[in-house]
Amino acid sequence: MSQILIDAQGNFLDMMAVGWASGDDTKIKQSTELADHYDYLCFKGRWKLLDRFCVAKGSARSAGQTYLWYNDEIIWTMHYQGSYALGVLPFLQHCLFAAYSTGQFFGGRGLAFHEDPAKLYMYSNVLIPGKASFADFAGKDQIARLSDRALMGWHNYWGQAYVQ
Repeated sequence: MSQILIDAQGNFLDMMAVGWASGDDTKIKQSTELADHYDYLCFKGRWKLLDRFCVAKGSARSAGQTYLWYNDEIIWTMHYQGSYALGVLPFLQHCLFAAYSTGQFFGGRGLAFHEDPAKLYMYSNVLIPGKASFADFAGKDQIARLSDRALMGWHNYWGQAYVQ
């Protein structure tokens, strides 16, 4: 991987660790341009990250895009869509934070497997074979209830770098 992509990956993880995954909802702002859209915007030196997601009123379905720029040039994007029950969102934040805060890229989502400390839920994340690098990735994550393995939510995700 080139130095610019190594730096991009590190900055993505650092900036996402202090965003929605951190549990600090004050950093998420309702979009002034688009109804039902929410933005997390972060700057770090010459890097800029925008994580924009939407949730339709009365629906658990959501979608979003994450953009990463360096010197105002688009470097990388990630897209995600799916549905999570509201009750598992704190656990999802915990799973994403566990990956971001330890500098581990696994499709831009959480680690491969994570069990809820309270033993209520299990998180799993599977990358599509051959699509597992920061430069080109796709996969699916999901949360299931441990007691009966009932699916509590999922997201498909995919993305790519725009530089070599």
